[in-house]
Amino acid sequence: MNALSRWTRVAAGAALLAGMSLTFSSPAAADGGKDGGEVKNEKETAKTPEEAFTQLKKAVEKKDGERFWALLSKDSQKILEQMGEGLKTLEGESRDEAAKELGIKPEDMAQMSAKDLTLAKLFSDSNAEERAEIQEMEIKDIAIDEDKAEGTRVQEGKDVKERAFFIKEDGEWKLDVARELKAGSDEDPPEPPPVEPPKEPGDDKK
Repeated sequence: MNALSRWTRVAAGAALLAGMSLTFSSPAAADGGKDGGEVKNEKETAKTPEEAFTQLKKAVEKKDGERFWALLSKDSQKILEQMGEGLKTLEGESRDEAAKELGIKPEDMAQMSAKDLTLAKLFSDSNAEERAEIQEMEIKDIAIDEDKAEGTRVQEGKDVKERAFFIKEDGEWKLDVARELKAGSDEDPPEPPPVEPPKEPGDDKK
């Protein structure tokens, strides 16, 4: 299972999660809007599915949470937010332990948004391995059908080939991890039927 799918699968079933608090800002805002005192609008736009994935890798590398979030489809964002919601509902010792790893006061967890808590988790040290895997991934064989696209995700140096999905929303291409999870669920083999113990002689007469 690829790193992005692992993130979303963990989020969907989140209960006891931890991470670290991060503050995200754009480079233009950070320099105080020099050059005439105006903040330059250099917003990137993913004009192709390939650009969407390349920009997401860049955002992950730089821990640019806002750009990472913008490159996810709305349905994908909703799934990932479940991670933050899980953190917000922790109580007692579970909440204290999570807050300690987050580096905040336990009572502050309830004040943070689900999105911010989710991003803190995804960009925490505990997910460093997954972030490194994303940097090794490339998208190939993209097929576009109107506002949806599908391709193959390959991982450098590994025999990994997985389906990747994209959708065009708000004028740019985004990763549709929600659709990827659904496709993965559809492909999972059904559970085998329960094996009934053999009947003992005379059972039918009871």
